[in-house]
Amino acid sequence: MIKKFHHYAAAAHPLADKPAVSPGSEEDAREAFLIELASFKLQLKKAVLVCEAEARQVEEYQRERQRIGACVPIISLMLLALCVFQRTSVWR
Repeated sequence: MIKKFHHYAAAAHPLADKPAVSPGSEEDAREAFLIELASFKLQLKKAVLVCEAEARQVEEYQRERQRIGACVPIISLMLLALCVFQRTSVWR
């Protein structure tokens, strides 16, 4: 993108020691730079969308871990009760 900008800037504003370029060449350089700029803008938007999606995934993962963490004490109590029941059961 920087190369395209420098090319366009050189075509649009030639230095005194360099000959001016044709108007068509200046317009082509301008168009190429604008296309490159639009492409870069789309890449940035895509990167932002990816970052937002990853942030949502992290939030969901953390909520799921909290939910599972809240269930662990209940499951532990159920397993303990099952073990106690099996040791004291008359069905042995």
